[in-house]
Amino acid sequence: MGDLSLACRLFGIRVIDYERPAKGLLIGSGAGIMLAVMDACPNLRLCLDVDECAGDLACWLRCLARNGLIDLLAIAGWFSITDPAVLAGAVRAVPVPTLIYVGGGIGAEHFIGGDLCTDNLDIFLAEVQKKRAAPEGAAGTSKLMPVVQRNSPHREVPETELAFHRNEIDAAGVAQHPAVGAFEPSRR
Repeated sequence: MGDLSLACRLFGIRVIDYERPAKGLLIGSGAGIMLAVMDACPNLRLCLDVDECAGDLACWLRCLARNGLIDLLAIAGWFSITDPAVLAGAVRAVPVPTLIYVGGGIGAEHFIGGDLCTDNLDIFLAEVQKKRAAPEGAAGTSKLMPVVQRNSPHREVPETELAFHRNEIDAAGVAQHPAVGAFEPSRR
C-alpha cells in the first residue's frame, strides 16, 4: 500500500498495518480495546491509537477516503481521558461508513451522525464484521488524487469537489513533495 505510506508520511500519522485483504480502518482510544477489536474483525486492516496521533487527523482521513484507501471507519474507545470532540470533528466529513463504540456511553453525544454509535461492544463488533472486506488485490490500487485548498490559485478542481476538502493543502504532485525524502520507509 504505497499510497497509504505516502499519505501517512505527508500528514504525520503512524498506523499499524495488519496487511489483510481489507480496507477498514480502526481508530482506538486505548491500546487494549484497539487490539481486541482488531483481533475480532478481520475486515479491518489498519489501526491507529488516537492518543498517539500527532498529525492532522481530519485531513488524513479525508485523503484516505477520497483516494479509496479506506472503505470503512470504526472507532472504539472509552473516552474517559481523551476528549472525544476532537476525534468526532475529524471523522464528521469522512464519506465512508462509520461505526462507533463508546464504552460506558462516555462521550456518545459527540458522535451524532455516524452510521452506528453504541455502548454495546457485541453490537459494535457484529456491525463491523457485517461489512465486507475489499476484494483480494483491491487495496493500494489507487493513485493519490490532488486536493486543492479553497483559496488556492490552482482552480482546476470544480468547487463541488471541494465540499469535504475545504481545509486541505495543495497536494498535487505529492511524489515531488519535499517531505517525501525526509522520512525513512516504515519497516516491519
